[in-house]
Amino acid sequence: MFGCRLGDDLIGFSLAYEWRSELLVRAAGFDYERLPGAYEYAQLVVFRPVEFCYERGLRRIHFGTASLAAKCRRGARVRPL
Repeated sequence: MFGCRLGDDLIGFSLAYEWRSELLVRAAGFDYERLPGAYEYAQLVVFRPVEFCYERGLRRIHFGTASLAAKCRRGARVRPL
């Protein structure tokens, strides 16, 4: 789990599972009214998982099947399941 805190309060998270040589990002949630506007979604759903993969030597991230066009515009490579 990757988390974002405001003081002691958790205001955002993303949940991912490591499986074989892949990280599977499966869920994210945010308290949108309290987010300070520091690109929390991008940090928790993309950048922190990528950093985690580099640290652990994982070769692939699976971000899910939703928002396919947006992911492709940002460099994702699509492969059939």
